[in-house]
Amino acid sequence: MKFTIISIIFIFLFSCKMNKKERIIIFEDLSKIEVIVENNGSWKPTKFDLKILDSVIINTIRGSKFSFIKNPKITNYNKLYKQYVPYYNKDNERIILVNTFCRIPGSPTKDNFDELFDWKNYYLIIDDGGACFWNIKINIDTKKAFDLNINGY
Repeated sequence: MKFTIISIIFIFLFSCKMNKKERIIIFEDLSKIEVIVENNGSWKPTKFDLKILDSVIINTIRGSKFSFIKNPKITNYNKLYKQYVPYYNKDNERIILVNTFCRIPGSPTKDNFDELFDWKNYYLIIDDGGACFWNIKINIDTKKAFDLNINGY
């Protein structure tokens, strides 16, 4: 009985850790990303860079710099799916475009929308969707957020 309970707890904890990792993808090849205007090359974020990124976004949410992202629909930032697109701007500063969504939308097939969008290989662009789909740019070097885009607003 003890072994079964310990096994269940271990499986639960292990699966939760994997789910968080499965919700983030970093695009290092910018050739398929058409939304970046000032692309001066890509760079590979470190774990420390990603901590800075999360800190800036969380502080931006708390500080209500962009009042939209305080909306109760997205209070749990850690549960969002995220696509990170790291690039250098014209001043050679390290920028990460953060594309977030609360669910993976269906992709149109010839019959219906039953197939999920391949968000780990393609940058997701949504024309509508409201609070569920938004993106923001974070300057890792200056630790500032800018260019919030809310899909459908």
